[in-house]
Amino acid sequence: MTLLQANFVYEGPIREREVTCLAEISNLYGVWRLRFDKKDRKIIIDYDASRLNGNDIASMLRNAGIALANPL
Repeated sequence: MTLLQANFVYEGPIREREVTCLAEISNLYGVWRLRFDKKDRKIIIDYDASRLNGNDIASMLRNAGIALANPL
């Protein structure tokens, strides 16, 4: 197992629907922790790189309806 961290800047508000989708993402196999930095508008995800990669995470966030700026 290789633990990595992905940081994404989001645009626009995070609404109830997106929060529900984020809760589902946080329960996926390979995702260790998901947290928000509201001040800097970041979503920070710790994940197992042997199961997922940064593009997988970004895709899941976009599919959840979250508008992302470029990953950090």
